[in-house]
Amino acid sequence: MSATDPMVDEFFIEALSLLDEAEDGLICYEKGEATEESYNCIYRAFHSVKGGAGMFEVTDLQGHLHHLENLFGKVKELGEIPTDLIDYFLKGVDAARDRMKTGELNFSNKTFAELMGQEDDSTTAQKSPDAPVKGRPTLVLVDDEVEILDGLSTILRDESYNVVTFNQASTFIEKLSSMEIDLLLTDFKMPGINGLELVQIVHKAKPQLPIVMISGFLDPNIIIEGLSVGISGFIQKPIKFNYLLPMISNFIKKYRSYTLLEESVKALLFQYTDLDNYLKDNGEDDIRNSLKQKIVKIIEHQKNLAL
Repeated sequence: MSATDPMVDEFFIEALSLLDEAEDGLICYEKGEATEESYNCIYRAFHSVKGGAGMFEVTDLQGHLHHLENLFGKVKELGEIPTDLIDYFLKGVDAARDRMKTGELNFSNKTFAELMGQEDDSTTAQKSPDAPVKGRPTLVLVDDEVEILDGLSTILRDESYNVVTFNQASTFIEKLSSMEIDLLLTDFKMPGINGLELVQIVHKAKPQLPIVMISGFLDPNIIIEGLSVGISGFIQKPIKFNYLLPMISNFIKKYRSYTLLEESVKALLFQYTDLDNYLKDNGEDDIRNSLKQKIVKIIEHQKNLAL
């Protein structure tokens, strides 16, 4: 949906009014005059603008408000909000206004720990949005629309994922073999290599990697063809994150379980030959057969876990 659409313009007018209310609430905090209603007003404004931005597919604005809402949800426990944190939210409100007026979103996200002056390994690593945090799942996003990449990556980083973005499928394909990733999220309609073609290439290189397809229109033919080439799940635009986030989490858990089992089976088989020869030399055929049957069951379980 175009940003010049009358319905989008009407949403922007309402959103700007809500952001004015959020700003008033933040100023109350700044003056030490905040009440429970001040908190509710700010949180409600962030949540409502986020929801509207998602409905009208203004994904970068949606991601920005998701970040502010998620962060603001953590401050209630503080009682009083530090001045630096209030300034951060006020700048975030200004950035949202500018996005609706100029079409550009310029804002440098910070984590709650950074804003509170807490330093740890993950905080340090996240000072650069592209810097991976050890132990976190890594997602790859492929979409030719930069605004969608920005919005999605903001939301997913707030959900504690490492995120790598590509606005051309061909660039991702060039780097695919050298990357360790846990899930691919790709648009369907893209210039050059489209989503289905990308999935075929990725599935051939990494058969078990979970892949989620995003599309503005999902008809049965696309779904059937997508499933046949290796797609794990589908999300229709506008993206509903209450569907997408659990889907991503479940796929990654299953993928990591499969990967762990695969590595364990490889290690087991590597040691099995020496053990089998030892048992054979000592006439322990019953133990050999029992061990072999258990290994066969483990391998069968591994196959059943395949996505």
